[in-house]
Amino acid sequence: MAQGESEAEWTGIIESSLASLDGTVAKVQNQGSAGQRGAVVRLRVTGGGVALDRPATGTSTSTSGSVEEFEQRIASLLDVECTQSAAGPASISLSVRPVQGSLVYSTCSSQRLLLRGERSPDWWTLAPVSDARNGASAQGRGLRPGELLLLNPGGEAFQQLVPDHRQYAISMPVAMVRGLIEHEHHRCADRYLSGWGALSLGRRVDVLTRKLSATLFAGGDHPAEEFAGDVLAVVLAGGEPQPLRAPMLRRRRIVSRAEELIRSRLHDPPSITELCVATNTTRRTLFYAFTSLLGRSPKQHAKLLRLHSARRRLMQSSSGLPVRVVAEELGFWYPGQFAAEYRQLFGTLPSETTTAVKR
Repeated sequence: MAQGESEAEWTGIIESSLASLDGTVAKVQNQGSAGQRGAVVRLRVTGGGVALDRPATGTSTSTSGSVEEFEQRIASLLDVECTQSAAGPASISLSVRPVQGSLVYSTCSSQRLLLRGERSPDWWTLAPVSDARNGASAQGRGLRPGELLLLNPGGEAFQQLVPDHRQYAISMPVAMVRGLIEHEHHRCADRYLSGWGALSLGRRVDVLTRKLSATLFAGGDHPAEEFAGDVLAVVLAGGEPQPLRAPMLRRRRIVSRAEELIRSRLHDPPSITELCVATNTTRRTLFYAFTSLLGRSPKQHAKLLRLHSARRRLMQSSSGLPVRVVAEELGFWYPGQFAAEYRQLFGTLPSETTTAVKR
């Protein structure tokens, strides 16, 4: 909110234009003064009007200025490496609220990101897709409005985040989920827990999204089993989840084998021919697998991994490891080119990263 402006003034500006969006949350930016970016606020639209959207009591909201910081914040749910796919500084917001055993959360990034790794074996995660943006995907599959993603405990994570797309999710303890499915619904829990899948729920996905959003930003107490039970009732009403198709599974195997070789040789990235031999596939299939799962070509992925590895080493070196040493360890033999590529991706020079670590 800009200095001198009241909540009433913000509400009056947009109330008429958002009157038809009952129950949704909007991000609004005013025009600001000449030459300046206006303030950004999040507002909740209800039948009674528009109100500033603030985190509920118990909701923790943070903003990470780097992918490394974001990795640490989500470590309890995902053991992933987060890398940028586009150049420029990153700003990633994360709102989390514990609900008597479950975790409700949402994320939104200013940059295109890739999350690659494994999910925690202790949690079963549901992610409703109400607003699908071009380029956003999970497991190599584009997000489709009206679908609910079922993310299996301990499964592989291939997730592409696109700028300004807010994704909601709920993670529930596996033991709780198993008990509710088997005792309340008399169904086999493994059909839902054992693999990644998607359910087509139509408008019920919007209902679930609003429920999660209200939990984060409007508050309200929810007994553990009641809240989880309500969510599961929506899920189970959608029938059996659709598993990954065989071509997607093959692409995952191709990318995993190629990545293993790339990561073992960050100092000397393998050629496309070497990757084709290692994966026993054609050049065309290799590129298609990388593009669908990671949103990058093999060479782009290798380069981004090397640059992110360089920044991690610089950030983790309390003694101030020389930039030249880090660059050469990762096969960057021309300091000027390394500094330029580093700055283009992260918006800062390698030397500025080491200076920040020393402070």
